[in-house]
Amino acid sequence: MFCRQDEWSKGVEKGKEELVKGVIKSKTVIQHAIGLGHQPNVIPVGEPRVDGELRTVAIGWHPVPGMGVLEKSSIGKRITQSIGKYPDPTQHWAVLVGDFVHQLWMDEELHVIYINERIKHEEWHTFEVGKTRFTDEALRQTGEYPLLRLSLCYPSSSLSNSCLQAKW
Repeated sequence: MFCRQDEWSKGVEKGKEELVKGVIKSKTVIQHAIGLGHQPNVIPVGEPRVDGELRTVAIGWHPVPGMGVLEKSSIGKRITQSIGKYPDPTQHWAVLVGDFVHQLWMDEELHVIYINERIKHEEWHTFEVGKTRFTDEALRQTGEYPLLRLSLCYPSSSLSNSCLQAKW
């Protein structure tokens, strides 16, 4: 009898372990499906300089993944009417310079991270805000450095450190 109970207990434990592994894997798949997590750096290797060619800086915005419904709702339409051409505060923002988007995002633990990607102009509404002489590498480092400093001071970054509060 003890032998069967031991086998049954081992089977239950193994089942629990497999269930936990499955839940963790499912959670990660869902997080990645909605776009959370680090992405590869696409900025070409180069010297970080602040005396480069003068380029346009724009604020870009688009609906947060899964939240595009708000944009089409009556409240979303009222916000759009009242802000005119200015960036919509209910959407995801980023800084667009040259061929690249520089943005704050979240990892799987909802910590704020910096990511970049090539601009897909059809995905962004834009509003020109000025010019810069920063090279792409200088912009990348400028996006990453404050978050590195924040993580040293506040290891558990929170959602309150968002793209709307970034000081680029």
